[in-house]
This record gives sequence, C-alpha cells and structure tokens, in this order.
Amino acid sequence: MVLSPPETPPNTNNTSSLPGILSHVCRYGALYEPILHWFNSHPSPPVAILSDFFLGWTHHLAANLGLPRLVFWASGALTASLSNHMWRDLPKISDPANQNSTISFPGIPNSPTFPWWQMSNIFRYFKEGDKDYEIFRDGMVANTKSWGLVFNSFTELERVYIDHLKRDLGHNRVWAVGPLLPPLDDVAGPANRGGSSSAPTDELMAWLDSKPGDSVVYICFGSRVVLTIMLHLYTSMGKGNDLALP
Repeated sequence: MVLSPPETPPNTNNTSSLPGILSHVCRYGALYEPILHWFNSHPSPPVAILSDFFLGWTHHLAANLGLPRLVFWASGALTASLSNHMWRDLPKISDPANQNSTISFPGIPNSPTFPWWQMSNIFRYFKEGDKDYEIFRDGMVANTKSWGLVFNSFTELERVYIDHLKRDLGHNRVWAVGPLLPPLDDVAGPANRGGSSSAPTDELMAWLDSKPGDSVVYICFGSRVVLTIMLHLYTSMGKGNDLALP
C-alpha cells in the first residue's frame, strides 16, 4: 500500500522550521482512516506496525486494530528518554524570560541539565490548548504507551539509557539495532543529505584524507540544526586546531 503525503500549507514543505514540523506531524494523521480501511479490507494484513516517533498517532491505530506498534527512533535512547519526560510532564523553568534558565531531568541517569535555549523549539513554544501543539504532544505521549521501541543506536553506547527506558516504560521490549546507514546505491549520495555544503565535497574529503588516523573529531548536529553565532565561532576555532566540525 502506498499513500501520498497529505497536502500541507505553502512554505511548510520541510521540517526545518517550527510551522513546518507541526504541519507535517498533524496532517499525517489524516492517513489514519485510509490505513484503517486498508487493514480491515486486506485478506492478509500485517501483524504489527513499525512507525517513526513523529507518527505517534499510529499507536492509536494499532490499538484499534489490536496490533503491537513499535516506535522507531532515528536518534538514540537518551533522546527518547528526554522526550518521554518532556512531553509527559511538561517541565517548566522558573524564569521564562531568561533563556539561560536551566531545566533538569533528575529521573534520567546522570541527571542531564540544559539551558532553556538548548531545548527543542517545539517544546519551548508549546501552547497548552492549541490544537496542533496538543496533537503533537498526544503523539509523543503515545510513543510511551506503544508495545516496543527500536533505536538507530547500539547498546554499548547507550546501555544506561536503554536500561532506564525499560524501567520507565515497565517492559523489556527495547531494541538497539544501529548504527543504520543508507544503502550503498543511494542515488542521493551522502554528500547531498542535510543541505548543500559550504565547502566543495572533493576539497573536504581531500582535507580529511590528509590527516593521520585518529586525529579528527567529528561532531554531528543533525540536518535540522542551525548553528548559533557562538557555535559558528567555536567551529572556526576548531578548524584552526584541525578539528573537523560541520
């Protein structure tokens, strides 16, 4: 079964902005009824649903169909742990006007603490009672109720957080299956993902090849992250010290 993505309003055809990601997540819920109809009319329908963490509404679909639903997290177990606590509990900061106010997660191993400005935009600007925001939150909370979780990570890296999720969710159906990489015949090519590079790819690869083994530090921010001026400054300093920072 192949369904076309629901139409979204103009200028929201990507997830690099707050309106874009809200529009996508909310409008994909329109596929609930067509998928439900397909399941009910298929002579041999699937026996489980595996869906992205942005598609939390598929938990309700799976419950309606009496099927297990597994959440796929493209990121790791720490991110899922933070997301679960954020969207279930909606923690607040003492001074909303101060972007450097810290928010803590004492229930997560190592008690991570972040300044408010480092939290995701969609969480910082969450509006209780707003239809789209509440749909988004419902989906994220639904992820915590799904039958199982699958991560693009590996146990040796995140064992403490994987074990935490098992305790927090009350079951052991948590699997790390990564790292998952694009297929070798990916026509887009790894150099084209995440937007265009500020440096020609061949020059970048030549620079990397010129460095001895174990001498370059890679830091991945994800394709949706836009660096602040301060991070750009750190990047420039890093390049001066032969650090490979995107």
